[in-house]
Amino acid sequence: RDLPHLSTAAQQQGAQVIARGLNTLVEEQRLTRQEASEQRRAREARKTPADFYGVLLERLMRWAHVADEAHLPDIHEALANVKKSKIRGLLQQAVEESLFANDFVEDFPVSTALAAKITELSWHSSLPDDFSCGLNLFAVGALDDDAVEYQRQQ
Repeated sequence: RDLPHLSTAAQQQGAQVIARGLNTLVEEQRLTRQEASEQRRAREARKTPADFYGVLLERLMRWAHVADEAHLPDIHEALANVKKSKIRGLLQQAVEESLFANDFVEDFPVSTALAAKITELSWHSSLPDDFSCGLNLFAVGALDDDAVEYQRQQ
């Protein structure tokens, strides 16, 4: 400013370049923090079958004949990580895939009540004349250890 005829255009251009560079650095840092935060939330939000089934996990592992929850079928981890409103749809998709894989052409709709019974592991009836779960293999199958052993001997 001591020289009145000196143009400040070059000085302003330099300041703009520096400001753009700083703005780019700040934006990159913000995106990096946001990405790390999203990854951390995703890791923390990942649930396991133990989180989903709670005390029922031991019963499920016994029925599935596995020693560890890591050996359970993938559907159980998917059930643990899906929203409650999507559980019926996930089970319907799994049933359809199973039917297709076994060459069945019939439809088998999964109702909301059936989905609840499957996820709550309440489809197994302890009374031989209780058909509230419907007539299925588990309702007419053996109910105690002696009957299971008898069926194995047959």
